Amino acid sequence: MYVAYLGLTPGEHSSVKKINRLEITKVGNNHLRLLLLEAAGGICKAKNTFEF
Repeated sequence: MYVAYLGLTPGEHSSVKKINRLEITKVGNNHLRLLLLEAAGGICKAKNTFEF
């Protein structure tokens, strides 16, 4: 439910024989999607530099 609200669900253009997945849709709350992606990028950067 939250994924659809943020617009992070993948698009799809499929037929009976072939499934074609597309990039994430641009439907949903743009600001929240941007914040989520920025946070994920920061976590990935910190993960590469942080030592346990």
